[in-house]
Amino acid sequence: MADKDKVSLDDLALLAQVRAAIEEYDPVPPNVLSAARASLTWRTVDAELAELIEDSALATASVRSSGPRSLVFESPVATVVVEVEPKNGSRRLTGQIVLPRAAQVEVRHVGGRTDVEADAQGRFAIESVPAGRLSLLCRFAEESRDLVTSWVTV
Repeated sequence: MADKDKVSLDDLALLAQVRAAIEEYDPVPPNVLSAARASLTWRTVDAELAELIEDSALATASVRSSGPRSLVFESPVATVVVEVEPKNGSRRLTGQIVLPRAAQVEVRHVGGRTDVEADAQGRFAIESVPAGRLSLLCRFAEESRDLVTSWVTV
């Protein structure tokens, strides 16, 4: 490597100062970050989209509901039923894959992602997911098609 290609500690320090100044005075807008994260869903472009077909929050919008929120996503690959319960500022998810089978379930949310396994009966649970938008990606061992749900705010 030529001397002109080497980065000095002074250069790294200067870059760190510039980065800090930009983050303080001209941060990336939240909607741009959200769009960038959403674009990562193209990694699963071959997955079968499961549309939200039922949301108990919409059915009980004019009435107070004391139970967990129920979401139903449907696709040609499978149906996924998820109950969402508020828990200490976050959400607890309990799910069931209809046409029961084992799967790797990736819950994509505002804090990143949480992975869990659905058992042979298609059941899974996650104790704590941040409130906000989320989507599920289910990978089935015996099938070539994955399932990805539409995004929903919980």
